Amino acid sequence: MKFRRFLPFVSIMTVLCVFLTITAACNLLGDMDNDGRVTTADARRVLRYAAGLETASAEILKKADVNNDGKLTVLDARIVLRVSLGLQSFPGKDEIAINADSAAYTVEVNAMVGQNDSVGSGFFISENGTCVTNYHVIKGASYISVKDKDNNVFNISQILAYDAKLDIAVMQADFCKSTAAVLNYTTPIIDSKCFALGSPDRESFTFSSGKIIGLNKLLPESPYTNFILSSVPTSYGSSGGPLIDAFGQVIGITSRIANKDNEYNTYALPLSYLNKLDYFPTPLSIAGFAAKTYHTTGLYIDKSTVALGAGENAVITLTLTGLPDSSLDFTCGEGIECAFDSWYQDGTMIDLNITNLGITDKDTYVSITVDTAPTESAYIVVKLY
Repeated sequence: MKFRRFLPFVSIMTVLCVFLTITAACNLLGDMDNDGRVTTADARRVLRYAAGLETASAEILKKADVNNDGKLTVLDARIVLRVSLGLQSFPGKDEIAINADSAAYTVEVNAMVGQNDSVGSGFFISENGTCVTNYHVIKGASYISVKDKDNNVFNISQILAYDAKLDIAVMQADFCKSTAAVLNYTTPIIDSKCFALGSPDRESFTFSSGKIIGLNKLLPESPYTNFILSSVPTSYGSSGGPLIDAFGQVIGITSRIANKDNEYNTYALPLSYLNKLDYFPTPLSIAGFAAKTYHTTGLYIDKSTVALGAGENAVITLTLTGLPDSSLDFTCGEGIECAFDSWYQDGTMIDLNITNLGITDKDTYVSITVDTAPTESAYIVVKLY
C-alpha cells in the first residue's frame, strides 16, 4: 500500500523533469520538430514554410526565421541545413540584447558551508524557480539563497538532484517567479561566439565574451566529464553560471578556469549532462543535503583569493577530511613561492605559505590536489601588486 501511495509522487516528479526538458527544447532556434536538435529534417520543414506549402504561425516564424529578417525564405532553410551539418552557426543576436536576456535568468548563489560562505552563479531553467549551479558551489551547505539582477533574494528550500562526479546540482527556490533560460543541448561549433554571465570575485552579473576553442576536453581532477573550452574570461564566483551562445541560448555550465600566460580561459560542462541527473523521488531538504555532503570527504581552503605586495606572504589553511594527507601536492604559478608551513597534530589541517617573489601587477595561482579517486582539488587566485 505504501508503494502505491508513493507512485503518483514519482510520476509527478518524472513528468516535471520531462516537462522542463520539453519546454527548453521547444524554444531552440531552427528546431522545427522540437526534438532538442537541429537536423536536416528541420531544414526541409523550413523550406516547406518558405515555399508556402505549410502555413507558419507567429511561434514558428520566431524559430524558423534564423536570419532575423522578419520573413521565411529559402535562405533560412539553407542556414538551418548548414547548421545541421556543422558547417556554420546561426547568425547571432546583438551582445547588448544577449546581456539583457541572460541577466533575466542568471542568479548569484550564496551558500553557508560550516562557518564559511561560498559564492557562485546559477541560472533558472523553469518559471517557478528551478535553478542549476555547480555542485561544488553548494556542497555541504546548511543555507542556500539566490539573488537575481533586481537584488531580490530567494531562499533555496530543496535540492531536486545533484551529481558530485558531474559537478551539477538542481535546486528549488521558494516563492519565486522566474524567467527560464532557453536551453540548447546541441554541440557548439568551434570558433563560434559565446558569452558568460556570473559573479566573479563577487562582482554580480559580470558579462564577458569569447569563442569556443575546444570540445571534449578532459581535466585530471574531473575524469568523468568532457568539457567545452572557451576563451571567455571568468574568475572564481562564475562557477555554475551559464555559458551562452550567440542567440542567448544556454549551451553549458561554467565550471573551471584555466590560467596560461596570465590569460584565463573557461571550462564549461556541456548542457547535455543535465539529462544524466537522477532526480530524487522526494526532494532533499537543505538540512538533509548538508547532512549528506558536509565534510564527508573533501579538501577545503579558508581563502580562494589573496593579494600580495612585493615580498609579502600569506598563509592558507587547508582542511582534509577523510583524505590521506600523504598524497597532497600543489603547483605554484609564476612569481610566487609555496611551502607547507605547518602540519597539525591530527594530520588533517595544513598551513600553506605563499610568498610574492617581487612581482607586481600580475595574477597568478596555486593549484592544490589530493590524489584520490576521484581527485580532490582546490584553486587559489593570487593577485600580485
